[in-house]
Amino acid sequence: MHCPYWVAHWKELCRSGCDNLLGDLFTACFISWGPCPCWFRPDVIERKIDVLRSAVYRLWYTVVVSENPGKRVPAIFFRTEAGGEPVREWLKRLPWQDDRRRIGYDVQTVEFGWPLGMPACRPLRDGIYEVRTELTQKRIARVLFYIDKLGRMVLLHGFIKKTRRTPAADLNLARNNKRQHERGLP
Repeated sequence: MHCPYWVAHWKELCRSGCDNLLGDLFTACFISWGPCPCWFRPDVIERKIDVLRSAVYRLWYTVVVSENPGKRVPAIFFRTEAGGEPVREWLKRLPWQDDRRRIGYDVQTVEFGWPLGMPACRPLRDGIYEVRTELTQKRIARVLFYIDKLGRMVLLHGFIKKTRRTPAADLNLARNNKRQHERGLP
């Protein structure tokens, strides 16, 4: 949580329309280096560094690398025949909001920077890739996805990794979801 003084400035910046990349960068720097006493808490420092890293990367990629500014592949959630969205439901079940935020930043990094390699993204098998996220308390999350025929990043399955290798059950579930999505592609 930020102290009330800086939250007021944050809200003022957001009201003044800082939703572009430069505004995000300025806001991240402003919040990260303000003389707030809560700045020295390790969890706050990690979160602010993540915000800054994501904003700097998007700015660099959009201005320097990309000929088409903005998202290269928009992310969508895989939807089952019953209407459920497994990745969205998994994200909502995560106990800490900071974990959801970190996973979102990494998915967003892939959206803006596709094609990407390590450490943000890694190909697995059968056209399935993983978004790699380091969470608090030395935990690791993975979101498995594929790029469909319409050029969208379809988020198939998400899980917290407990072993070095990607579990076969999780990979098989992602493969099945991919097949199901390809059959019923909207």
